[in-house]
Amino acid sequence: MNTQPTVLVSVSKTGVATLTLNRAEKSNAFDPEMITALLTALDQLKKQNNIRCLILNANGKHFSSGADLNWMKSMALKTETKNKQDAAQLAALLERLYRFPAPTIAVVQGAAFGGALGLICCCDITVASPQAKFCLSEAKLGLVPATIAPYVCRAMGVRQAQRYMLTTELITATTAQTLGIVHFVSDDIALQTQHIIDSLLNNSPNALHTIKQLCQQCENNPIDQTLINYTSDLIAHIRCTPEAQEGIQAFLSNHSQAGVFAMTTKITNLIKEKLPKHVTIFEVGPRDGLQNEPHLASLGSKATTLKIELINALSETGLRHIESGAFVSPKMIPTMADSSSVMSQISRQPQVCYSALTPNLKGLEAAINVNANEIAVFTSCSETFTQKNINASISESIKRFEPVIAVAHQHLLPIRAYLSCVMDCPYEGKTSAAQVTSIAQTLIDMGCYQVSLGDTIGTGTPLRVAYLLEAMHKQITASAIAVHFHDSYGQALANIYQALQMEITTIDSSVAGLGGCPYAPGASGNVATEDVLYLCQGLGIDTGVDLKKVSAIGHAFCAQLGIRSQSKVSSVMAHP
Repeated sequence: MNTQPTVLVSVSKTGVATLTLNRAEKSNAFDPEMITALLTALDQLKKQNNIRCLILNANGKHFSSGADLNWMKSMALKTETKNKQDAAQLAALLERLYRFPAPTIAVVQGAAFGGALGLICCCDITVASPQAKFCLSEAKLGLVPATIAPYVCRAMGVRQAQRYMLTTELITATTAQTLGIVHFVSDDIALQTQHIIDSLLNNSPNALHTIKQLCQQCENNPIDQTLINYTSDLIAHIRCTPEAQEGIQAFLSNHSQAGVFAMTTKITNLIKEKLPKHVTIFEVGPRDGLQNEPHLASLGSKATTLKIELINALSETGLRHIESGAFVSPKMIPTMADSSSVMSQISRQPQVCYSALTPNLKGLEAAINVNANEIAVFTSCSETFTQKNINASISESIKRFEPVIAVAHQHLLPIRAYLSCVMDCPYEGKTSAAQVTSIAQTLIDMGCYQVSLGDTIGTGTPLRVAYLLEAMHKQITASAIAVHFHDSYGQALANIYQALQMEITTIDSSVAGLGGCPYAPGASGNVATEDVLYLCQGLGIDTGVDLKKVSAIGHAFCAQLGIRSQSKVSSVMAHP
């Protein structure tokens, strides 16, 4: 038998009181004992003149699953009069917390369902972790969130409250912030809470109390005793209905108290099951990112030094693939004319593969001379684009690769292929999935271990990505496909997320979002490596790459060029 108190009470020397829900083994579900303990604590704290603010938090993984379902089951078997008494106790707790004279702060580390959301909405300020989630789940059990309704409606508005009461949708921390039931979402909720406490302690206690009273008086529908009595009577009546009794019993027959949360994690788990555990980030910034960078042309030999420093720095971040140069015509791509100098002077790390673009035998020989670890060839799904890019048809470009691939194999060099315009061509319009699949299969049959699919002008959307990959998976294994999205229309991360759900585990990206294509009008740039890393990190996907290091490198490199990083994540990290 658990002898621990259901609520822990403490008061600091500075007058900060803390009430901690202490039924972690029951997901902090509240029962009559906990409600009484909270009421007693609030009454005692209210009598103390030194209380400057009140913190409401919880031990364990979850904030609270709401009312204890076994208690609710027992209540359903009691008289309506007894139910009214218990409902009145909960209503009194909410009203007492709502009218507590000092500012109140709810600190939510995990899930808060049903009545727990009512407690939170009674507080003046709410801090939540990104993992926090909320749900008005009563209707699933045939119940009504009557007692907490006035406070929830006050916090998020009647129309929004009605929506979430009716649908029992899960509310994420960020959505809760938008709705107004959460004020701060922070990875470090303890630090954020302390910042708030510090601010409150710097203000006049009497002024804060008066402000609370003023705001309560300004509400359109003040919470008075008539409303409290109505909600208590309503919940007491609902608990005794056959529908509620059957709903609670059916749920308890299949779930523990913790199972309340399992309902909402099912979808999350299904999503996670579709995502890979690890992905490879193929860094293309030093080549694809810089080939169309106009600022390099005016730097002369300094540009070479900057490239070497960039590659060396990226080599220390955990990246395993860095495209470091292109052995192409200097007349066509002058920014890559120093590729031999760059690749011969970089400080190589044994775990990093340094690759180079080699469209012909001359380029391949140059890449071999500077010890490239891997080579890449490129073509397009568009005849017009191929003509404008390399002055050849698609079939002619592929024919040119035959001797390049043959010699590369002789030197045991892996060969990767870039396939551009897989979504749309700036000249021809939409590209068919059949065209992309056919060319990709040809390149793989020729000896390329992987084909990188380039959305060259960034017009792809998740549904189109799904359609393309679904068609390709019928012929080509997922490991032989990489994705290379430009962010011209802001769709790159959404498209990557779609690809990750379809077994793709290699993503091309460019530090600071550097790059574009000189032959594709409107191709504003590659997706930023920093943004991709942040996405993967948030999805729980391992990349082995240090986001902070990459962000710092991209920010510093852009500063040297006098340009702005295109990474949203880097921009935020540079100015926390």
